[in-house]
Amino acid sequence: MDAIEGVTHSPYSHCGVVLKSGEDWVVIESIFDVHETPLLRWATRGRSGGFAAYRLAPRFAGAIPNFKKELLAYTGYPYDFDYSLSDQAIYCSELPYKAFKKATGEELGKIEALGDLDWKPYTGFIKSVQGKVPVEREMITPASLAKARQLKEVFRVGIDGPALNP
Repeated sequence: MDAIEGVTHSPYSHCGVVLKSGEDWVVIESIFDVHETPLLRWATRGRSGGFAAYRLAPRFAGAIPNFKKELLAYTGYPYDFDYSLSDQAIYCSELPYKAFKKATGEELGKIEALGDLDWKPYTGFIKSVQGKVPVEREMITPASLAKARQLKEVFRVGIDGPALNP
């Protein structure tokens, strides 16, 4: 959590998409694998119980059924500990990014190379996980998703600092 938040200078280290599943609200997320988690359980996992909610702009209302279908198509995929954009495994922010792109043809957020982020203070941790610092690795981060022009922050609790996308 500290490394993801640190390299992006944001309070965001994880993300998912809230969906209605029958009568229940769930979050489809990638943590260990892609699956649905009850919304209340998901919300309590944030640092000090903090989380923020973002909503798609109204112009994307018609794309939501296809977005949901694309999200759910990744159910069961393993978590991607390498944070690559391949389709063999999926990490948290990669899930909504890829599903949205498949549903709309638009990118949600901005792909960034690790080398363009503030990775140096986390060199030891990154090397312990990756074996090296893959500065060329392109990724989509939770902070980048939060800044997407298609989203607007609608709620937050327990997160200090200004909204990334007010």
